[in-house]
This record gives sequence, C-alpha cells and structure tokens, in this order.
Amino acid sequence: MKPEDRTTIFVAGGRDMAEHTDQFSRRKLLLELSDLAGLTETSAPSQFAKAKALIVAESPGKYGVFSDVFERVAPWAVAEGIALAYFLNAPADLNRVAAMMDHKSYLKQRVGGPTWVYYSENIQDLAEMLRRHNPGPGTGSAEIVSFGKKFELHDAHRKLLKRAFWDASDIAVEKLPGGASSTGAYCVYASIQTEYGQQEPTPFVLKFDQPQKISEECNRYREFVQPFVPFHLRPGLVEARCIEIPSCAALTCYFVEGSMPLERALSNGQGAGAIFSLFETTLRRFRHQAHAVTRKPKLVSDYIRERVKIADLGTDDGKKRRIELAKQHGFKGKPEELQEALTLRADGIESPYVVVHGDLHTGKNVMVRHRDSIVIDFGSMRHEGPLTADPAALEASIAFGTREGESPNNQKEWFNFIDRIYQRPLGTANSNPRSFPLCVGESCNP
Repeated sequence: MKPEDRTTIFVAGGRDMAEHTDQFSRRKLLLELSDLAGLTETSAPSQFAKAKALIVAESPGKYGVFSDVFERVAPWAVAEGIALAYFLNAPADLNRVAAMMDHKSYLKQRVGGPTWVYYSENIQDLAEMLRRHNPGPGTGSAEIVSFGKKFELHDAHRKLLKRAFWDASDIAVEKLPGGASSTGAYCVYASIQTEYGQQEPTPFVLKFDQPQKISEECNRYREFVQPFVPFHLRPGLVEARCIEIPSCAALTCYFVEGSMPLERALSNGQGAGAIFSLFETTLRRFRHQAHAVTRKPKLVSDYIRERVKIADLGTDDGKKRRIELAKQHGFKGKPEELQEALTLRADGIESPYVVVHGDLHTGKNVMVRHRDSIVIDFGSMRHEGPLTADPAALEASIAFGTREGESPNNQKEWFNFIDRIYQRPLGTANSNPRSFPLCVGESCNP
C-alpha cells in the first residue's frame, strides 16, 4: 500500500477517544480500535498494512497496554513503518516514556532520522505529529524467488524488499557484489502492477545497510551526484522505494541496463574510450571544481590514513592468504607499516581538493554502455579529497587487481610490466621500483 494511502490510526488501551475523532478526521486520518491480543509477528504485516500509527490511550493509572505495546508489539510495528504514540493522562506519565526509551534504545530517533515514538497530553498536538509521520509503503504480497549464484536472503532484507516493492506481483532477486559500505546488494526484477496492467519486469538495484549509512549515501547522491553528474550517466535514485526502519535501511535505484563492468570493457578493447569518458564527461565537474580552491599540504596523507583500510586485510581468510602470498614474494613487515610508510612519503604533498567518488574500481562501480561510462555506488563519496584520488584508485584496480581466468604462470611477466611503468614511486631513491612496498618494518635494509 502506498504511503499516502496509509491513513488509519489504530487505538489500543480502552480510553474513550470518541470526542477526539474530529481532530483526526480533519487531518484525513481515521481512528480505529484495535485488539492486539492476537497479534503475532506473522500477522503484523497484513494487519498493519493500512496503518500509519498506533496510539496507546489508557485510563489514568493503567499501564498494561503500554507495557505490552512497547515490549511485544513495538518491533513488529516499526518494521512496518508504524509510529508508536502515547496519549498521556498526566505529566508523570513522561517518566514511563523516559524509562521505556532508555530500555528500548533502538526506538530513539537518530540524528536526521524518522521519529518512532510520539507522546503528548494534548490530543491536537498528537494528531498533528502523527499526520506528519511518513510510514513508507506497506508490505506487499509478492512472491520472492532468487536466481544466479545460490544465496540466502537475509530475513530483514526480505521484509524490506517486500515493502519497497509493495506493488509488485512477483520479485526475482540476484545477489550482487557488495559495495564498500553495504551489507547486501541485489539486482531486483519486479513485475509491477500499473493502471495499464502488469508491467514487464523492471530491473532495480537494492542496497541494504545501517540506516545512518543509507541516509548519508542518499544525501551524497542528492548533494553531489544530481548536480554534477549528467542524468544519463548515473543511476536514478528511487526515493519512493527507499525504506528505513530502526535496524536496517534500503536504498533503491534503477539498474543500468545494456551495460557491462569496466573490467569486461577493458578485456574487449574498449578501455581507452571508457576511461576517457569517465573522467572527461561523467566526472568532469568534480575535477573542474579544483580550479577555484586552495591547495592543502596534508590532504594526500590524511586521505590515505582515512580511506586505505589496510588493517582490514587480516579480517577474513581470503585477505589473509593475500598477505601470505605477498610474503612469499618478499614482502616484509606488516600491512599497517606499509600504510604508515606511504603516509609519511605523502606527507607534505600539496593537492587541490575536490568531491571524490572514493571507490572507483574495474568491478561494478563503473559500468560501460556504448561510449558512456556510468558511475554507481556512492556510499564512499567525500566532499573533500585529493584531485588525483579517483584516477589513482582506478589505476591501482586496473594494474593490481586480479581477474577471473588469469593464470599464476603470468606472474613474472606481470612483475616485469609493473617494474617498467612504476619507476621510482613517490620519489623513492631505491632503484628497484618494487623494493619500497617490499621493505617496510624492522627487517628493512636501507
């Protein structure tokens, strides 16, 4: 159900609300008594589908329904976008609200986020607050099927998916490689009902993460992407299908059809044109901002400290294997020492600062369609970074990334190529261009 169609305010607690009906009807809201005794987690989505809020209105001195709602019903309600409201009988009731909020910290409003709990002794104020609450869409009835590589769809993601596509009759989901900031990313084909009949399955990208991160990414998209990136070179954000609950949030954008990852374009011989298009057309306005700004001497070193998550190399088995392989090829010391050595070399290098994408690589963050390069995934964007940050990140991905089908037998040939193109990196005086990253730590010889 669409957000604007969710106009019902459920009332529980036994207090007579008949005299207050006008306060809600004039705001186009409908009060409806609700018996929560039989409500379960399974039945909550259908029961709450048309609702905007749930008011606890008890007689003075009664608190049983209040306790039941905030102990048992609250997680199911907010998962459906439902606001919880408490019609106070006396100022002393605020103590119970305060105690409940301390106990149920997930119901507290995050900075800039939606409010989940409202309370007042004044019914007019309460009605107006609930009128302004946006519950988002209700849960739809679409059947969800997966395709592509086998995966298990997280239960929270499944629930948000059915709310984001409340108007779909069926949904097909394929798991995508997660972005730098996401806990899950999916390609979604949704058969959406329209006034002209069922639409052919339309592809979207759905990204799940913590509410604060999704909110920040949406804000970055509005602040940096919409003004600076041409509309046909970015995926469109679908605001009506972006959902937030206290524990999780979903960002929805249109899928870039008819495109391929930059990695495949490079393999097909389209690389030069795609990279030219990326920096001279798609991200051109990012770079042009540097013409009128002041250089900052520690910008490069600070960016390396913030953005290079080198400590994460030891967080899973796959990354640990990379460290072991590096040691087999002569790497000495620890990854953290390498990062510190890089920052020390970069300290003092001046650079203009610009808006940066922050996560350009040859995977699926740069898609190529004909002669156009399209950027996606804006979770790592920053309003201030070195002018060369994005080109450097993409270059590192191209030169040092591993790709499916590459043979270890080509390692020596690759080393020779890298040695030729990276002479004296960061001004190191060592004649061997690979000796700098291989000689950090106590065992390094000058």
